[in-house]
Amino acid sequence: MTLNKIINHKGDVIDAALSGEYDAFIHVANCLNIMNAGVALQVRKRIPELYQADCEFHIKKEHRLGMCSSVVVNETMMFNLYAQQVPDSSSRQLNYGSLVSSLLALCWLHLMIVFKLV
Repeated sequence: MTLNKIINHKGDVIDAALSGEYDAFIHVANCLNIMNAGVALQVRKRIPELYQADCEFHIKKEHRLGMCSSVVVNETMMFNLYAQQVPDSSSRQLNYGSLVSSLLALCWLHLMIVFKLV
């Protein structure tokens, strides 16, 4: 598995993730396990393993910002990046600093998996 390029996917990204079209699926999640709208709702309904990884993540909700949880589904690595403290449909809640931290956490986790340290 290589994580060396970002692809702007046109079409149903969930179908692409589940079909194995890509090596990894990365989803920005809030820290409260709430996946009730947009892509998050589709993740919850169609990739229950990723939602379960979110719910079972061992870090307390108030300390998740800038981290990531993961699961492998059909040989595709799937990640929840915690870059949004709370969901809010009235405004954009993405924390860009936490997005960078989450991506770095994802890289460390990927290296640990590749070198069988976890």
